[in-house]
Amino acid sequence: METIENYSFTESNNSVITEQESHLNVDFLLNKSYTLYHCTPLYNFNNEKIENYTNELKEYLLSKETVTGYDNDENEQDDEFNGSKIEEVKILRINLAGWSGVHDKPLGVKILFKYKGRKKEQESQIVILPSIQNEVSLTNSKFTKYPLLMVKALQTITEMFFEWLQSRFDCRVCPFIIQPYNLRQLVEIWSKSMFSDLDSIEDEVSGILEEIEDYLFRSLHLKLSSIVLTKVGLNSFYISNDGKLKFFHVPHDGHEQLLIKTLEQFIALAEM
Repeated sequence: METIENYSFTESNNSVITEQESHLNVDFLLNKSYTLYHCTPLYNFNNEKIENYTNELKEYLLSKETVTGYDNDENEQDDEFNGSKIEEVKILRINLAGWSGVHDKPLGVKILFKYKGRKKEQESQIVILPSIQNEVSLTNSKFTKYPLLMVKALQTITEMFFEWLQSRFDCRVCPFIIQPYNLRQLVEIWSKSMFSDLDSIEDEVSGILEEIEDYLFRSLHLKLSSIVLTKVGLNSFYISNDGKLKFFHVPHDGHEQLLIKTLEQFIALAEM
């Protein structure tokens, strides 16, 4: 792996973040198919230097002569991608109402690139989610925990971003696998979205899966407890145990809080 020290980082006017583009909102997370990855603590990361990291990442990507990639959903390489160019790179904070993260708000990475022979730019998106735990052992250390990444990008863009992140902050990234019993917990949490008063129906909702299982067994003689749960799809989100995640927009007041609670569950799992 190439080390980040091989590149000189300079200020780029194209990467200057304007006042109007100083942050992202919940829409950055909605109606997009992400893949989840686990990340070990970042060494010597400073969340006050986001603009510097933006410039460094862009410099690193531009140091590659061409961007030859393929979509990680299709996994098929195409010569049409040869010669694609990085147009713009931004790292912005994502404002989520009620976010309780210890280190900082989630970060959104936007990488705009243009295919060879096309006029329209394509956007890759990466979400970097910080720890929600206040651990004394890391309070005075040089390590900062951003344990979970959400990635929607070409495979080559993904690989180059991981190369930069791992070299720059001495961390490691690997796929995030979700266990079946964790999927069951998520169903419990999001079942509350069917009710307006979440606190008052805690006991009723806590057993909703058991009620569903009982109904299916009586009706179809199907015992769900003997089946491995691999995917969950509700009106609010879709998640599979191989780390594929998609949030949908649901028009009610508590949607953003439920989305945050789900993300916190994922982060907690990544920190185990």
